Amino acid sequence: MTRPYEYFATCGGEPGVVSNLSHLGMSDCELTIEARVHRDYNAGGIYLSYFIPAAGSAGSILPIARTLVRPKVIRTLVRSASIVKPDLHAFLGERRMAPDSLPFTGRVTIYSDSEIADADWSALAKAAESAGIHLAFRGPGFARARAKAERPLAFILHHPRDKDSFARPLAEHLRGFGAPVWFDEFSTPTVASLREGIDRGMRESRAAIVFVSRSLLANIGAASEELDALFSRHADREDRRIIPVLCGVEHAEVEKHSAVLAGRRAFRWDPHVDPLAALLFRELTGMDAPLPPLQ
Repeated sequence: MTRPYEYFATCGGEPGVVSNLSHLGMSDCELTIEARVHRDYNAGGIYLSYFIPAAGSAGSILPIARTLVRPKVIRTLVRSASIVKPDLHAFLGERRMAPDSLPFTGRVTIYSDSEIADADWSALAKAAESAGIHLAFRGPGFARARAKAERPLAFILHHPRDKDSFARPLAEHLRGFGAPVWFDEFSTPTVASLREGIDRGMRESRAAIVFVSRSLLANIGAASEELDALFSRHADREDRRIIPVLCGVEHAEVEKHSAVLAGRRAFRWDPHVDPLAALLFRELTGMDAPLPPLQ
């Protein structure tokens, strides 16, 4: 499931960590809060975003949210970010404002893995507004709604036995890079579900990342010609790609089961995941992978 953190990690800005909360009057808080300071030179202002992890035993993130939107806390974060001079990219001949001259716009966005009850949110937003803070909240409901509306770059096709060992780690890395992918919906326990998963996934996504293991090849079995025809039908379109990831199998084994998979440029599974995820991100987007999200 898509997490709010995935949207926070790719929202830009200058990252920082609010790990010492004692000076904020929250010495008993064990959570590490991440913050980003955003400089908008077109609009001429600064705004902030926070990520608050799930509250866990703490119960509610409301006290933390109240503290983070206090003007004194915001001023401290903005001053700290001003110490780092950003690399400014300007048009040739353009004269720009100095980083330290940008005013705070009052805009603050909170991302969190925990929800805030409607009544609590109403009170928090009202209190923030009275202090000149324009507050927005992006929790699990926001992440679900946005993920549903986005067209994924890829769906990940895998056998159920390969879900935790291969599919999930890669999906999490790609999502951390800001590449929306689906994988839970396309587990393939039967040939029928494999056909359905391929057809639906290729309709709704721009590419298919296929984890080709011995379990998946055994599942293809006698339906290989039918599945090859299904793959070919989608792959003939310019906006559809099929990307095999070989997991402990050789090309000759793949060739015996699927001509389409064997004929595609394949990647080999890397247990370190990071290098493979970066290669696949470039394959999907044409861009180098961004720096990993803050942990």
